[in-house]
Amino acid sequence: SRGLGDVYKRQDYIFANGIKFKNDVPWEGILRVPLKEKNKILENLMIKLGKERDEVVVIGDTKYDLCMFEIAGTSIAFNPTKDVANKADYVIKKRDLNELIHIFENY
Repeated sequence: SRGLGDVYKRQDYIFANGIKFKNDVPWEGILRVPLKEKNKILENLMIKLGKERDEVVVIGDTKYDLCMFEIAGTSIAFNPTKDVANKADYVIKKRDLNELIHIFENY
């Protein structure tokens, strides 16, 4: 939810906060994903798409993502704090999204 909306425009469903620019300067945040309500957004999307828990993978790095870990069938902690790593099914300790490929190849 950290402002990736513009990066992944080709996806069907992206829920991310954003940034408004003023004269090419980051000016104001756009809140689309309330910090403590990520689970609600995920639950609504699962209902809309008719997906069960075992069909859902989430990626998070902070304690505010743990509510999604509880709902999803698979959770991935990406460069997380220790408390988040302990709750995840998979942990990526590098700041390298390519590491996700190894998980999904074996998924």
